[in-house]
Amino acid sequence: MRRSGAASDEFTYPFLFKACSFFLGLKEGKQIHCDVIKMGICNNVYVQNTLIHFYGSCKKIVDAYKVFDVMSLRTVVTWNSIISACVGSCWYYDAIEIFRLMRKCGVQPDETTMVILLSACAELGDLILGKWIHCQVIEQGMHVNCQLGTSLIDMYAKCGAVDYARLIFDRIGERNVWTWSAMILGLAQHGFAAHALKLFSKMKDCSPCWDGGRRASFVSRDGKSP
Repeated sequence: MRRSGAASDEFTYPFLFKACSFFLGLKEGKQIHCDVIKMGICNNVYVQNTLIHFYGSCKKIVDAYKVFDVMSLRTVVTWNSIISACVGSCWYYDAIEIFRLMRKCGVQPDETTMVILLSACAELGDLILGKWIHCQVIEQGMHVNCQLGTSLIDMYAKCGAVDYARLIFDRIGERNVWTWSAMILGLAQHGFAAHALKLFSKMKDCSPCWDGGRRASFVSRDGKSP
């Protein structure tokens, strides 16, 4: 693009940062960041959002924070990006605190926000925190779609509350292979192998695309009745 003399603008750079995020090209991304500063478009919210995502993908959480801290305009995408960056770097409690700040600033979270936060609770194994996030989902009147439902199932299962996970699984209207996998693995990992196998058989009948290679994971543990 440079050789052809074509001008770069605030619409070009977000795509470049996304490419660097995908390939984890930290050196290239930092060079592009310098170009953005020289171009005088470093305060563009779309550029800043993709910068946060880029640094988060490269595990450079401090750099992501630097971009976030100087932003005068923060959209829900901005908050989701910095929360995701924290979770990606295992700064789970920091992610929760940013969410609290987000709510204090009056920014409405979306399903993506909750999915990211539920993954943090799942990694922490913090059931109390996970239930609090679930309450936030209910209070916001969010529709529990396939992605959000799967995240709730995964969180409850990893926090040891298999009964809660199963309750959500039974109530969710839309399921994909990841929804089934989260529930089956949750059962298997907590010793309910017989129930996991039964659900696995049901999944094969209900889901047109399932990964047979997961079977060993589902049946690897001895079970007990719940």
